[in-house]
Amino acid sequence: MQWLKLGVRDAAIVALTVAVWLFTDGRPEAVTPWWLSVIAGLLLGVTGFLLHEWGHLLGARISGGRALPARSLRSVFLFAFDVQRSSPRQFLAMSYGGYIASVLGLGVVLALVSLDRLSGQVALGFTGLGLLVTAVLEIPTTVRVLRGRDLPAGFAYVGTPPPRDAGTPAP
Repeated sequence: MQWLKLGVRDAAIVALTVAVWLFTDGRPEAVTPWWLSVIAGLLLGVTGFLLHEWGHLLGARISGGRALPARSLRSVFLFAFDVQRSSPRQFLAMSYGGYIASVLGLGVVLALVSLDRLSGQVALGFTGLGLLVTAVLEIPTTVRVLRGRDLPAGFAYVGTPPPRDAGTPAP
């Protein structure tokens, strides 16, 4: 049931993004308040973040990794990845899913937004910031696991990861 609530929450955010974007993009920029253009750009960036999170979840699910839904609709993370009951291969699939979704989201932004408009500039800037945060916070962890280190603990990871030499845990 929590997955459904999270899906509805995110679908509502995407619907709001589309509505605001269509409203601002369909009007001459000279008559669109600057603050509405900024909100449209920020909402598109938030939608990109949601796409990134759902990509992580899809990667986890496809690989058989264990993902637990966020307990609250106010959570920054969509889910917590169970490192105790998931393997390094499943962790990597979860990680790659978010990266692939981010690249696709960037492609959509570059293809569809007008960089001549303030909303497009804000959207590209916010999307770029999101990619930078991903590069700084997530990619090093993925590389460490790829090189054979233990699965991470804390933040969006639950359970105590078993040592690498303990064998691969069952999903």
